[in-house]
Amino acid sequence: KKETMALLRAVAGDVYQRTCFANAAQLAKAQAAFRPSGCTFTGSALQCDQLPRAKLPEVTVVGRVNVGKSSLLNALMQQRDLVRTSCRPGHTRALNTFRVGSRMTLVDVPGYGHRAREGDMHLLGQYLESQRATLRLACMLVDAEHGLKDIDRYVLTLLEKASVPYQIFLTKCDKLKDRQVLNKVEEMAEYVKQSLKLCHPDVQPVSALTQRGLPQMRFYLHVATHRLL
Repeated sequence: KKETMALLRAVAGDVYQRTCFANAAQLAKAQAAFRPSGCTFTGSALQCDQLPRAKLPEVTVVGRVNVGKSSLLNALMQQRDLVRTSCRPGHTRALNTFRVGSRMTLVDVPGYGHRAREGDMHLLGQYLESQRATLRLACMLVDAEHGLKDIDRYVLTLLEKASVPYQIFLTKCDKLKDRQVLNKVEEMAEYVKQSLKLCHPDVQPVSALTQRGLPQMRFYLHVATHRLL
């Protein structure tokens, strides 16, 4: 167990160094991996045992209800409606899977927290505890305006217990001024440094509306899934 944790921390550090110094050509290559024609919906599962066996590394995307997960995934995969969005919070009701070319499978997990369906948190816990051999990485989405809630901290403990490397992305950063975003990033980075072991040291602000941070997010996933193959 200790050896595995040490390896995962080393991988997180390696990915951090490579993504911090990505050049324009590297960002373009990662964007090409997420080209619209290569991103497809592959299925839904109401239970973990209903998920298809995947040959590609899995990246799961988690966050509170109304964190903007569906909109961000559409922007990430450069499509408008590949992931269904709704004005009604908590629209996602199953584990939805999307293939990203020959690189990875994205797993969209139902949101948790206020207005979430009863049992959605259980489904998330079940998924993380299933020890799927293909699960390599998690993207933890946090609303930049509201920051970490107690339920987010609980999910972070689930990720740590499951030994899944992850990165925190601050969503909807277009709603804040640049100085406010910077303050949120610094606050979150300090929490990561003091409290978390498997989290990527860099907290990344993103916006589905303005595309801010999406090139870096694509590159992070591109590098991390390759490094963790």
